Amino acid sequence: MKNLKKIALSVGTTVSSFALAATPALAQLGT
Repeated sequence: MKNLKKIALSVGTTVSSFALAATPALAQLGT
């Protein structure tokens, strides 16, 4: 169960950093 929490945390971190990186790119595409 502890491992699952660790995995979820790392996945969440990866997703949020990916979203932060993708947002400016998407904004540029939108203009």
